[in-house]
Amino acid sequence: MKQTYPKDDNDQTAMVMAVLASATAPLDANAIAATFKQGLKCAKQVQAVLASLNRLGVLDARDGGRTFL
Repeated sequence: MKQTYPKDDNDQTAMVMAVLASATAPLDANAIAATFKQGLKCAKQVQAVLASLNRLGVLDARDGGRTFL
């Protein structure tokens, strides 16, 4: 059963990081968004979280920021 994408910024970050932690390959915002009930409706928010984590150096993006691990 898919979880609801949270409204709170801190919870969003935690959920995105949890999805990435369980990934076996790099994921883009759409792939991560698809794991939540809202699907692609939350892809923009997921992308914002990914961009923030990338700027902080928390994520590894080897393809110019399209996918993350």
